[in-house]
Amino acid sequence: MARVPVPEAASPLSVHTGQSIESALAVWGLAQTSGQKAVARRVRRPCVRSIQVGAHSGNVCQTKTAWSGALPVNFDRQQSDVLDEIRRLQSRLRVLQFHHPHQAVSTGPLVPGCEICVRRGYMSFQLGFACNAQCPFCFVETHSLDTPDEDERYHQSALLKQFHRRKDALEGVSLSGGEPLLYLAELQACVSEMRAAKPDLHFWVYTNGILADEEHLRALQALGIQEIRFNLAATNFRGKAVSNLVKAREIFKYLVVEIPSYPKQKGALLACLPLLEDAGIDQLSLQELLVTPANVHRLDGEGYQAGMLFSKKHFLCGSRRMTYEVMQHCAEEGYSFTVNDCSAGRFGRT
Repeated sequence: MARVPVPEAASPLSVHTGQSIESALAVWGLAQTSGQKAVARRVRRPCVRSIQVGAHSGNVCQTKTAWSGALPVNFDRQQSDVLDEIRRLQSRLRVLQFHHPHQAVSTGPLVPGCEICVRRGYMSFQLGFACNAQCPFCFVETHSLDTPDEDERYHQSALLKQFHRRKDALEGVSLSGGEPLLYLAELQACVSEMRAAKPDLHFWVYTNGILADEEHLRALQALGIQEIRFNLAATNFRGKAVSNLVKAREIFKYLVVEIPSYPKQKGALLACLPLLEDAGIDQLSLQELLVTPANVHRLDGEGYQAGMLFSKKHFLCGSRRMTYEVMQHCAEEGYSFTVNDCSAGRFGRT
């Protein structure tokens, strides 16, 4: 059977999560044979719904972003204006460290997963797209537990094949979703297979923290996972996710809070910072808020476009400004954890 030709991804991607393979190929102007159409039907969801923001995103079909309906976000701002603002904010912080060659910017040393990321030695492994949170800012098209996705098993199998092809060059693997703790059995099977193939791999897990009770955390620890990252923004920095974070400090060597910089949640984040300091987190990672068809109608404000042609990405203005305002606040308060702008590498040293 003929393979569907997919161009190589050259940069981090923003994809239209609702597009079919057929429409994605139409964007690229690629003709399909009848055999290719059969393949397209089989890989429809895994290919177009697997959004990888990191450098390694070979399993993702790259398409044009297609907005529909009236948008609460306008994209009139220029990328150059945003970068000028970030340079001014960076100049006020004397504690910044620029990490090469893939340049993250932080106030201190990075956890191992981020060190691996800046060296581009990692692979993103999305276990599935079911999620038990409803984040207004989420840029991934997820589904509820009672909506099974028949393509997820295929998706996991495809990622394992990709891992075995690339394992010699990999230092680590990030495990995400959806919510990966909803896929604990699959996570255990996949990690065991990857570790058997390469025992010294470093794994890190992303979670919204809702299911991260001691039983689930110990199950991850038993797999040799030493780094966990909580997205406390998913629960607006309150509830049992926060108490689960405190438990995680006793279990994992590296504890990170990683969230999108969503200006509407800035106050809640600032109020939570003393608790994060008391909990002893190692790092607070802040991402610029990516705007996709999955979240654009739940956001408001101004946005801007970065990249060209098929590598276009859209971001919310004020998101990265919030990152540096939080950095400044943490420096003034003398918090011991590193604050990382993990969006910096998209544009090089700004």
